[in-house]
Amino acid sequence: MIIVALATGLFFFGIENQVRDEEESVIALQALRADIATAQSGVRGYTLVGKSRFLEPYRLAVPAVGKAIDDVNSAMGDDNRKRIDSVESIFGEWRRRFAEPTIGLVRQERREDAEALARTGNGKRRIDRIRVLLADEIAEEQQETKESQRVERLLGAVAIAAIAALSLAVGIGWRTPRAPRNSG
Repeated sequence: MIIVALATGLFFFGIENQVRDEEESVIALQALRADIATAQSGVRGYTLVGKSRFLEPYRLAVPAVGKAIDDVNSAMGDDNRKRIDSVESIFGEWRRRFAEPTIGLVRQERREDAEALARTGNGKRRIDRIRVLLADEIAEEQQETKESQRVERLLGAVAIAAIAALSLAVGIGWRTPRAPRNSG
């Protein structure tokens, strides 16, 4: 009975750490999503207005996206990295094929060409694909968190039941009169 209580307690603490890791993954994924949205908004604002101050959010978001991807990868296991690798690749393509060319066109005072590039929808499709990938990953992590929390509650109940059974057994054993031993 003691072994059951101890093993359940150890599993309980392991699950508790897993829940915390999954919650950290969700937070890191949400931060990544926000940084990508900021980068997109910065390019859009710069394209519409043509003032360099509107480009500042993009310039800050690009390294933040790299750091957020590192944070996500460190918070998640290796089995989940395929989707995040896709996000990183698509974001790189978005920058090379849409964001940087658009910024260059606006700098050259060719805003109409930049707007034409935006109208192709290629940049938006890439960002939309990233949003879907991140939404799927967040939903998966949240589901894993719920499942781990369910296991955590179950293990907590088993641990309490094992401790209660052990206490009851000790209590019964303590109160049960013992027959005197024969010496001979």
